[in-house]
Amino acid sequence: GDIFSLPSEVLLHPHILFVALSVVLLLVPTPLDLFKSDKIDNAYKIVEQTPFVVLPEPVKPLESEVTRLLEAAQRMKDNKKIERADKLYSQALQFAPNHPEILMQYAEFLEKEKKDVVTADSLYSKVLKRDPTNEAALLRHQINLPQVKAIDMQHYKAIEAKKHALSLIAPSNLAFRRAKREFYFQLIYHNNAIEGNTMTLSMTRSVLETGRAIGGQSIREHNEIIGMDAALHFLNGTMLAIDNPLEIQTILDIHTKLLGHVEPEYAGRYRTHQVYVGDFVPPKPEDVPA
Repeated sequence: GDIFSLPSEVLLHPHILFVALSVVLLLVPTPLDLFKSDKIDNAYKIVEQTPFVVLPEPVKPLESEVTRLLEAAQRMKDNKKIERADKLYSQALQFAPNHPEILMQYAEFLEKEKKDVVTADSLYSKVLKRDPTNEAALLRHQINLPQVKAIDMQHYKAIEAKKHALSLIAPSNLAFRRAKREFYFQLIYHNNAIEGNTMTLSMTRSVLETGRAIGGQSIREHNEIIGMDAALHFLNGTMLAIDNPLEIQTILDIHTKLLGHVEPEYAGRYRTHQVYVGDFVPPKPEDVPA
């Protein structure tokens, strides 16, 4: 199979999850029927049916520094200094990434001043995860959802058109094959780099091409490269050859390939501890049905 036809998962706001998964899939040559409108509609149904996870986190009073940032951002906005206001709201959010007042103010700013409905909706959703009864956030989320879906579809159609143009290139084209292989090395390198792997792109390429270890680098970092390579080959050699719905066991199998040589005690299993993705706090293990 084609080594570049792969999906991915991102544990974020449901619509970011859907967009990220679809974009990663669409950026690489995959069978075009994977993205027929009925399958996209089914994916949206799953997203819309996903309940907001209520995290029992008390709302703490804003610190004086954060309050000053919000007040300064409001002044910049009133004076039409939009970029400066954006930076101030972003700084306030870094101080208190889960505070509903900051999330609501920043979301309203992004929606009205920057016309960034998608990011604004992700912030409204973050508020709703902690307080599903927040009427203001719920109203804006319901109003924005059709527009977010329309924007998503525009991106999907544009990427699918590029995929179609890419599929017209003959597989035997030497330049095309070299570009695909180089992209494969870069994909593995960047996926591991964002997780803290210190291997360079040339080191990653060497491990995959020669199967030899790099002096001075840890066994774990080598195994992270090997695991990513194994997971991608599993996706292309097994998953794409079977026209079945994506199932939980398939995801666990991918996780086993990815992490089996790095943390075998966790590979292919549901997590039992809290994890964090930047400022985002995923649901607690006990809140995830398994």
